[in-house]
Amino acid sequence: GCKPMTLRPPSRISPLGRGTTAMTLAVVLAFTALKEALEDIRRHRNDRAVNATPVSVVLDGELVTVRWRDVRVGDVLHVRNGEFLPADLLVLSSSEPQGMCYVETSNLDGESNLKIRKAPESSVHAVTPASVSALRGLLECDPPNADMYRFDGSLIMSNPSNGTAQLSMKQVLLRGAQLRNTKWVFGLAVYTGKDTKIAKSSNKVPTKRSSVEKFTNTLIILIFLAQLLLCFICALGNGMWLAKHSGSHTYLQAQGLSASSSGALSFLTFLILFSNLIPISLYVSMETVKFGQSIFINWDIHMYHAELDAPAIARTSNLNEELGQVKYIFSDKTGTLPRNSMD
Repeated sequence: GCKPMTLRPPSRISPLGRGTTAMTLAVVLAFTALKEALEDIRRHRNDRAVNATPVSVVLDGELVTVRWRDVRVGDVLHVRNGEFLPADLLVLSSSEPQGMCYVETSNLDGESNLKIRKAPESSVHAVTPASVSALRGLLECDPPNADMYRFDGSLIMSNPSNGTAQLSMKQVLLRGAQLRNTKWVFGLAVYTGKDTKIAKSSNKVPTKRSSVEKFTNTLIILIFLAQLLLCFICALGNGMWLAKHSGSHTYLQAQGLSASSSGALSFLTFLILFSNLIPISLYVSMETVKFGQSIFINWDIHMYHAELDAPAIARTSNLNEELGQVKYIFSDKTGTLPRNSMD
């Protein structure tokens, strides 16, 4: 009543268990994915914080506080001195004579000098929320575009005595600019969200790699080619050894393959066996060091700007080692480094 015993065929390729190699690769990929996920979460938090910034909107003759993400085209915003603009605005009036205002566009073009903007004559008299709500008119302008130095439009007021005002960039405040030396300004939202000029002109950020990482990848490729050469030599030697001894050793013929086939199949065996030549843990070490460096950069008290209450923010840790390889710093003008301060 004994059952015949069946033997499992021997593993012909892998000298290691399946989980041994797969778990190592999974741990490396999971660690890298976790680091990237943490940095993405941090960026999303910054985006939510910006989109939740409060701004005053004129509603039924009164000022109502809303968030940036709730601003819609056609809303009249009340922006105060020092605040950043949440959308591309058409200046309607300001606290200065003749509806003039000053903005700093360093976030857009890097220029720290203030630029003058002026409201059209047909709306410059509306200096209160009630008078701004009483304005009636039609704005005709270009569709959303990426040209940050051009704006063509016309403001047609319902009151015939006010006439039609031709508009240009001198009447427009772009998102990302900061209102300076002006107590307040009333502005009509022309472009919002992804339709603003700064959003239209921004390109998709490519994945950046440091020179150290590029050099490491080159070394890994060279090691892999050397591994292939070593596996080929070992497989060739294995085939020659089997061809010489398979006739006198019958157990070598148990797989039913010829010496050349067994030698070719052993190439994969040696490839897995020599897989430790590639330092897969090196990437884990590099990612750990980069992540730790980004934390230390955020904690660096020497890079904290007390006037703006702004610490250093490492939004990505892929380029940390580039900071240690800076040899030259180019400045566009003499006022950049001393901050135009004549002390």
